[in-house]
Amino acid sequence: MNSPPELVDQVAARIRDLVRIHPGHNATAALTEGQPIILSGREAETAAIAALEAVEEARAAGPAPGTAAIRATRYTVCALPEDNVNARHFSLYVEYRGRDRWAVSDGFLCLGNDGEWEYESIPSERADEWLATHRFDLDTALNLARAAAPKVTVNGYTVADVLARADR
Repeated sequence: MNSPPELVDQVAARIRDLVRIHPGHNATAALTEGQPIILSGREAETAAIAALEAVEEARAAGPAPGTAAIRATRYTVCALPEDNVNARHFSLYVEYRGRDRWAVSDGFLCLGNDGEWEYESIPSERADEWLATHRFDLDTALNLARAAAPKVTVNGYTVADVLARADR
C-alpha cells in the first residue's frame, strides 16, 4: 500500500470517531441490529488500511464500465494576467506524458532539469538519459514552470516589457 502512515492514522482516527463505542458480546449481532461495535486502536488502523487499499484499487481499476474518466493533462503557467492579450504567447505548459511523468513545454521546446530549453525529438528517438532530465513528477514540473514563466521572452520582449506597456 502506498498511503503514508499519517494518512492511515488520520483515517483510523476518523473511523474511531464514527464508530460509537458500546460494549457488546457479539459483534455480528450488534452489526445486524445496527448497533455500533468496539474497535481498538489497532482494529481501527487495520480498517483504515483496508479502506485506503480499496480506494487505491478503485483508482487503479479506472472508471466503472459505462463511465468516463476525467484527468487533467495540461496546466498553463504564465507570468502575465490571463486577460492580457499577449498571455497565450508568454505561456508555458506542464503536460502529462504518461507513467506519472510531466514535461514543461513552451509549445516547441522542453525544459530540462538544468534550466535549459531543448528540442523534443519524436518518441522513438528520445534516449532514456534525455527523458530522465526532461520528465518530472507533477509538483517538480509545476515548480520549474513557475520559476521559468517570468523569464519568457517573445520576439525580444520580456514579461516585464509587456507588463510595463500594459501600465501605460
